[in-house]
Amino acid sequence: MDAVAIIALLLSVVSILVTIWSVNRTNQLTKTNHQSEIFTDCTRRYHDIIVSMPNAMVGNLGNITPEVIRYMTLYYDLCSEEFHLHDEGDITDKIWKKWEDGMRIMTRPEIYKTCWKFLSTNYNNDFVHFMNHHIFNQTSK
Repeated sequence: MDAVAIIALLLSVVSILVTIWSVNRTNQLTKTNHQSEIFTDCTRRYHDIIVSMPNAMVGNLGNITPEVIRYMTLYYDLCSEEFHLHDEGDITDKIWKKWEDGMRIMTRPEIYKTCWKFLSTNYNNDFVHFMNHHIFNQTSK
């Protein structure tokens, strides 16, 4: 009887360990799939915004129209969401680094900086600080 009880106990322990491993693995896969879905969605949205932007957004400051403001708002909204996804740990540092570098490149034309001055009041302080100090490298709004 004692041998049977020990074997039953060992099988129970092994079963519990396999279950714990299985749950952890499922959670890892779910998180990876979630991050992939976020990345795919943000990439699609970025592409949709960029291909629809008016030509005025390539840097000519004389053409800040309501349409330009609308696309700038869409772009900065996406950047804000990406910032918060990273802040909450929903995307990896590797993905965030690519997005952050992309923001620096995308916002080089003066029209982005000019529009940011008007639109920045629509965003929370953490994102505004990030944009001002890490993307535009300025000390105030």
